[in-house]
Amino acid sequence: RDAMSPLVSANPALADDLAHLYGWISRAHEKLGDYSRAIELQHAKQDLFNSVPDAAKNKQVQRGLQNALNEIARLELTRGNITVAEVQAEASARQAKAIAESDPDNRFWLNEQCQALIRLATIQIVRDQKVVARKTLARAQFDSTRLIGIDATRVETQVYLRGSILALAVRVKTNPSQSLRTSLDEYVVPIRQRIDRATIPPPNH
Repeated sequence: RDAMSPLVSANPALADDLAHLYGWISRAHEKLGDYSRAIELQHAKQDLFNSVPDAAKNKQVQRGLQNALNEIARLELTRGNITVAEVQAEASARQAKAIAESDPDNRFWLNEQCQALIRLATIQIVRDQKVVARKTLARAQFDSTRLIGIDATRVETQVYLRGSILALAVRVKTNPSQSLRTSLDEYVVPIRQRIDRATIPPPNH
């Protein structure tokens, strides 16, 4: 970090690289239990991304800013600052939505939007805002369905995203019991089939 700072002063475009480095240092402080320093570094990461020339037009920079918001939300939630976490998560979801809408067929951006909504819904549930959380989960469910439409082979979509949404749906009871059971069955069956296909021994020749 100290070695890169003078280079960034001479060439502001390198701020992107230093911002990513700050993100990794933030993770290290988190592992050490120093959440205050980890959050401070995420804010510094935001400042660096914003200093990149034409930051507003650079999708990777905007993605970095969205990631910083998401990380701050996660860290603030971990240390119990739920109101601050919600504000950051809402900003992260808005940022992710803007990026995804700029390229509707981009699976990566849509995936990030879905994950941001899951994070926001989690915080809303912690705050006992179940009605609002149901709406957030409905948006996440819509996005995950779009992702499957783009590429139904992605394990992350089929397992992690859909599973996370269903787990939160149980907590807010977004569906009647029979409907939720059907959704769970629809989630489990293709995963079980995938596992079965992966574990079937090849035929002997």
